Amino acid sequence: MVSVPGGTFWMGISDDEADRVNEDCKTEVKKQAASCTGWVLSAQPRHQVTLDPFSLDPYEVTNRQFDQFVQATGYLTTAEIGGHGLRLEQ
Repeated sequence: MVSVPGGTFWMGISDDEADRVNEDCKTEVKKQAASCTGWVLSAQPRHQVTLDPFSLDPYEVTNRQFDQFVQATGYLTTAEIGGHGLRLEQ
C-alpha cells in the first residue's frame, strides 16, 4: 500500500468556467448538447473538499479480479450494503 497524505483542494468549476466549457462542448459535440449541459451541471458548484490521509494499492485490479474476490468472499460494497449498489452482470 502507498500512503497518500490528506489535504484540501477545490473541486468543480465556477459559473464562468461552466459557461465557457458548455459552449465549447456544444460546438464540438453538436448533436449531444444535452449531455454537455448535464456534464457541466455535475461539475458544479465549485467547492472545497478536505480528505483525510488514506492508503492506496499501487496495483490495478481488473473487474474480473474484483469479481473473483467477491465470489470467493461474499464481499459487499458500502453502496450495496446501503441498498444503492448495482452489480455488473457479464
